[in-house]
Amino acid sequence: MYTARVKALHPALAAISLLSSLAGCGHAVDGYQWAIDVNDAHDECHSPPADYHGPVHMDYVVTFDGGAATLFFDDEPFATGTIAGCDLHYETVVWDDEHNGFAVRWRLTGDSIWRTGATGGCDLPDGTDWEGTETFEILASEDPDLREDCTYTIDLTGVYAGGPE
Repeated sequence: MYTARVKALHPALAAISLLSSLAGCGHAVDGYQWAIDVNDAHDECHSPPADYHGPVHMDYVVTFDGGAATLFFDDEPFATGTIAGCDLHYETVVWDDEHNGFAVRWRLTGDSIWRTGATGGCDLPDGTDWEGTETFEILASEDPDLREDCTYTIDLTGVYAGGPE
């Protein structure tokens, strides 16, 4: 799953569709679920930038424990974070992966504004319950085509799909 996320962003952002193919239909995690769309991608590593053909659809499930949050993708925890009101900041651990047969280290950080449906005073457009960005940062790379310190940023929007009763 995690390898697919980084592969999906390099070298052609169009391959991000791998994310949606990994997302399961049902969720075993008892948390709050959002149906997320990747709407745009920003490639700061290539000139000209890699092409992106979105949107991509996936589900996030989030569990809360006080001010702490855990985000799940395909029923697997992939990031932890903190909440403050409507703001959620999260990040993954540093991942050691392989890309084109070369070692790559990367991480993801995200920031979003969220709400559970139409309730709450969060500053979001009607029909949107999640709005944010995720940045994939390449920390180290032996792949000559994947530069260290490259970042790929994706824009996310979503709608609340339900939670624990």
